[in-house]
Amino acid sequence: MFDLADLRALAPTEERIYRMRCVEAWSMVIPWAGFSLGRLLAEVQPMASARYVAFQTLHDPARMPNQHTDVLAWPYVEGLRIDEAMHPLALLATGLYARSCRPRTARRCAW
Repeated sequence: MFDLADLRALAPTEERIYRMRCVEAWSMVIPWAGFSLGRLLAEVQPMASARYVAFQTLHDPARMPNQHTDVLAWPYVEGLRIDEAMHPLALLATGLYARSCRPRTARRCAW
């Protein structure tokens, strides 16, 4: 298991500007900070038979009150094929808009 400090120690942070296209039909150009997701996968060494990488949000309605809604099934889960996750453009974001991620609380924005 990795915390944010562990993730940041894996590789130097780089800035990449990507257009984020949401499934809800909006998009934005965002300057992300982070490192190649492939670097994290190299560290955890997935089994040769692995075909997918799964991402799951924290499910903690006490700290994240909007998780009490039924807009999404919580926890939210998303995935990539291994070849997509290993692509050099796949980024593990640790910040955006020149600011680092920090832990969220229910009462204030993380950015």
